[in-house]
Amino acid sequence: MATFQCRELEEKLSCAICLDIFTEPVTTLCGHNFCKSCLQGHLDSQGSAGLYDCPACRAVFQQRPGPLCKNLVLAEMVQFLKVRGSLPPHSEGELSGCLAHRKPLDLYCREEGLCICSVCATREHKGHDLVTVEDERLQREKELVAKHEEMERQVKKTEGLIDTLKMQRISVKDSASRAQTNYVNKFVMLKMELEEVQDKVSKYIENEEQVALEQADSALERLEEKCIELREVRLKLATILKSNDSVQILKVFFEVWLKGADLELQQCKL
Repeated sequence: MATFQCRELEEKLSCAICLDIFTEPVTTLCGHNFCKSCLQGHLDSQGSAGLYDCPACRAVFQQRPGPLCKNLVLAEMVQFLKVRGSLPPHSEGELSGCLAHRKPLDLYCREEGLCICSVCATREHKGHDLVTVEDERLQREKELVAKHEEMERQVKKTEGLIDTLKMQRISVKDSASRAQTNYVNKFVMLKMELEEVQDKVSKYIENEEQVALEQADSALERLEEKCIELREVRLKLATILKSNDSVQILKVFFEVWLKGADLELQQCKL
């Protein structure tokens, strides 16, 4: 009850122009009250027409009202209300109020997505798609529940994909490690086999070289010996031919012929 009376008093002490608690309240000739600055602004906007009216009842004044004197009684009541505090704190679950109109935010404008009061519904949001806050809350709550369930499914699906990819990653690493170890071992064995073949080939070539050199040295030695013999025979022939001794020439001829045949036979063996 006290809350209702306090709100009702606050509405009585509100300016019809700015819809807020009076600031330096003044009274028109027709008895309505406004903030001094609000009423002055309203009258200033009508100065070009030459006629002035009351913002509340639209009563026409031939001359601009003035001077605008402060309503001391209303000013004291406003001050008292401000000192004592306007409304008690909202109880849990109660709707917060409209700052402009001091009314509970019990309506929802779907066009602008705002919670509004009953005064807003007849002014700024007139003609808009309006529903009660509770109805909109229930509707949105259903949508949020559905969205939450969808998010849960998406999270579980994503977590499942993450687990699958982690397992695949581990499997790939294991396969790569086994393949690397396998091929490294094969290359090591292949290297050992190639080194063994290289060693055998090197030894074979060395042996063949040794045999060929020994054969060449032996043949060279024999040829050098035969060359010495040939030089001796040549010298002997030259000496006999100079002597003109028929017996010696025939004897030497026979010896040289035999040696020549022997030399040819030995050359064939070489």
